[in-house]
Amino acid sequence: MSLFKQLEKLYRPDRFQREDFLTEIVAQVLRNSSELTLGWLRSLGVTDLKEADSIKIDTQVRFMRQAEHDTDSRPDISITLVEGVDTELILIESKVDSKQGDTQLQRYADHLTAEKEQKALNKASL
Repeated sequence: MSLFKQLEKLYRPDRFQREDFLTEIVAQVLRNSSELTLGWLRSLGVTDLKEADSIKIDTQVRFMRQAEHDTDSRPDISITLVEGVDTELILIESKVDSKQGDTQLQRYADHLTAEKEQKALNKASL
């Protein structure tokens, strides 16, 4: 789906959502350049990969509520890196004109732990 179609879904005349707008822009920039994506992620210390066979970048991925959670989770950006048999998952949460939800980051960390175990990921980062 094109960047403009993604952004069009976010537009509400009564309230412009800057955080979602930023999320879609950043995700599209990352999709456009695997070299930039890997360089940025290495600079953050969330991957050591120099290249990847596949980079999948999604926005607003919903993780269903776990038993110990009150709600579902929806991190802003999900990045899956695949290099050979190694797979890494990175979740990104941005904040623009909004506050962190109660236990939000802990829920994301719990989802990463579960995904790492279920999918035998080599690395999972928040």
